[in-house]
Amino acid sequence: MATKSEVLSFLQTIPHGKVTTYKALAEKFDTHPRGIGSMLRTNNKTVEFPCYKVVAHDGGLSGYIL
Repeated sequence: MATKSEVLSFLQTIPHGKVTTYKALAEKFDTHPRGIGSMLRTNNKTVEFPCYKVVAHDGGLSGYIL
């Protein structure tokens, strides 16, 4: 199971113009996609940790609020 800091640090490795999914992150960090969402929901440093690069498995937005 991943920590919030591990997930946020991973977001910094996503290349410019690319995205990932909650599902892919959940598989990478051995957790549930909702767990990833909970971790990202409390991210108040969106410039440093670009949680806006995480989308739903179908490529759509999924509850993201800036």
